[in-house]
Amino acid sequence: MPEFGTRSFFEATAAPRPERRPLGVDIDCEVAVIGGGVAGLSTALALARRGRNVAVFEAARVGDGASGRNAGFVAPGFSLPVVR
Repeated sequence: MPEFGTRSFFEATAAPRPERRPLGVDIDCEVAVIGGGVAGLSTALALARRGRNVAVFEAARVGDGASGRNAGFVAPGFSLPVVR
């Protein structure tokens, strides 16, 4: 049985994520997205699909914090009204 504690089900059952070193070089990009949660990654993906040169900066781990605890309840159109 996985040990959950304050971790999400996904993190408790997934393979360990590799540790990443802090960025040690200067980079050039058109857009810098601060935060690797659902909103930041979605923004970065949408911009990259439109041809922008995007870099994502995350202080902890990608998907950490609230984005890692929502258990995947984020879906396209979730905030749209129900059409009858």
